[in-house]
Amino acid sequence: MSVRQISNRQREWLNVHALSVGLLALWAGMEVTGFAHLSPWWMWSWWPNGAYSLPLLAIPGLVWAYRRNSAATVGLYVALLAWWVVLQAIAWNLEWQSVYLIGTIGAVFLIIAENHRPGRCNGLRRRASVGGAPDRNANSS
Repeated sequence: MSVRQISNRQREWLNVHALSVGLLALWAGMEVTGFAHLSPWWMWSWWPNGAYSLPLLAIPGLVWAYRRNSAATVGLYVALLAWWVVLQAIAWNLEWQSVYLIGTIGAVFLIIAENHRPGRCNGLRRRASVGGAPDRNANSS
């Protein structure tokens, strides 16, 4: 869906979701980096402060965007979840292991995108079959 095909109502909702995602990303970043020494009382001191409620706060918007078939809004929430994964590597003090954590989550994101039908806006844009030949079932866009 190009920018010209987005109606004014969809553009307004995209702005609301962009504001929501921005605020959630700022909150999570400050929670992990600024208040790392404060852990919840029920997690004792060995459990770091990792903004663990962010996925619960992001899921309703992600589901809404997916049901409306809005690729731009889904992209905002996927970027927010990727930012949260990077913050988990910081919160847990993973030095060289953070590469493996981020790579694993990136592979999971690609698997989820690959599970969509060819031509659906939330899936991968361009697909190739084995041998590099273009997929005949994919819509050319």
